[in-house]
Amino acid sequence: MIHDPNDPEFQEAMKYLALPTEEKLKLRSQAFDAKKSCWIPDPKESYIAAEIENTKDEQVTVKISTDD
Repeated sequence: MIHDPNDPEFQEAMKYLALPTEEKLKLRSQAFDAKKSCWIPDPKESYIAAEIENTKDEQVTVKISTDD
């Protein structure tokens, strides 16, 4: 099945299936440190990205980014 990219129904669906190019570039250009990056539970968003600031025994302090 071939889809017409100019079809309004197809364009509406793609908003939910693929990110715009500008947003993809922004996400790809962000620094990522696998040893410090993590996801933490959030009641509204399910999970949000965070960066580990400090660890002491079993307690971990994280910093969450507030810019969107």
